[in-house]
Order: sequence, then structure tokens, then C-alpha cells
Amino acid sequence: MIKRLLPVLLFLFVPFGALAETQQGLELAPQAMRQKHLDHFMDVYRQFCYERHSRETVKSLLLASGVFRPAEDFEGVFEEMFDGLSYAVTPDTEFCTVDVMLSYEEKRLLFSQEDIETAVGALPGNYRLVERTSETHEGPDGEQVHVEVSEFLPAGSDGNRILLVSPLSNQDVYYMTLDYYYE
Repeated sequence: MIKRLLPVLLFLFVPFGALAETQQGLELAPQAMRQKHLDHFMDVYRQFCYERHSRETVKSLLLASGVFRPAEDFEGVFEEMFDGLSYAVTPDTEFCTVDVMLSYEEKRLLFSQEDIETAVGALPGNYRLVERTSETHEGPDGEQVHVEVSEFLPAGSDGNRILLVSPLSNQDVYYMTLDYYYE
């Protein structure tokens, strides 16, 4: 009887939110850290990708920022360190990408897919999720990575497509990306 009551009593006496949240079986970062990194990720996205219209514009902004530097291991990628973690911006020919590794400690995630989807929905233009698909991509070492791809479009006819690729497996080797399509 006592063994059955223990989980119920624990739930009643532990303040709401004190128990760790999980995604895909991995523990999410504490709320303050999640919010800090989510805010930074979205600030980088708004500053360098969102509503930008060309690769050249993004590249000029990155070079002038004084914060982002060309990444040593990836051509065309600009990187900064924030709170000990690497954030990258890639000005591609068709879109601009911001990415970060979701796994920051063993079995812990920086923020959730839902966190980022909510943040995208709050962007000017009233972006809404229009499609979510599951896919398998090839990871950096040739391993299969299961991802969820979320496509967002603005509520009106004005605005560009946003694509979120969030790894469901191998979060410690595959980056979460948020793309803004120039057209």
C-alpha cells in the first residue's frame, strides 16, 4: 500500500514543474536555460535570416557583426560560441539556415521541438504550421537520423517559407536547423 502511495504523494508535494520534462526520452534543460538558448537562437534567426532576401545580404551582416566568424570545418558557414555552445548561420543560395546541436550534455536537450515551433509561430507574419513529415536523413558519419520536418507559411499571401528540421534521434551528432527561404 505504501509503495503505491509514494508516487502519488511525491506528485502532490513536489512543486509543479520541478520534475524534469522529457522529449524523445531525453531530459530537457532547466527552464531558465531553455528560455535563454531559445531566445538566443531566435534572436540570431531574426537578425541574420528572417526577412533577408539574399545570400550576399546575410553574409555582409555576418561579417559586420563582429561576433560570427567563418567556421573552420565547414565552408560557407559562420559560427559563434554562446554560453559554451556553437551556433551557426549558413547563407545558402536559396535560403538562410541557423543551427544548433540540441544535445548539450549526455541525455539532455537544449530545448524542444515544440519550444521552437511556438517561437516560429510568434514571428511577425503570423506563421502557421502547414505540414509536418517524418524523414530519414544521413548523419555526418553515415548513420541514419530520424527527423521531423515542419513547414511554416505566413497567414497572408505575403511572406516566405520557413522549414524546421528537428532530429528525433542522434541529437548529439545531427543539428537542428531553421531555414528561411529567400523567395
